[in-house]
Amino acid sequence: MLPKLLAEATRRDAADVVRAMIESAPPEAIAAAIGALMGRPDSTPGLPAISCATLVWPASWMRSRRWPKPTRCTTPLRGRRCA
Repeated sequence: MLPKLLAEATRRDAADVVRAMIESAPPEAIAAAIGALMGRPDSTPGLPAISCATLVWPASWMRSRRWPKPTRCTTPLRGRRCA
């Protein structure tokens, strides 16, 4: 299930965390989550339209459990500016 659920980098960095979350959930919750994921459209095309502050949380942070200190934007996305 994890190969289809997670990107390769995420599987490498956070597979154990995700597997533990799945295994601790009741079967009904897993079925509901799978149903929601199957019907969820790909949001990639709409990402450039995001104009508010956004936190990008790489999977490697989950595994290391070392959360970075908040910083100001230094590299805006295409066509955007730092707030």
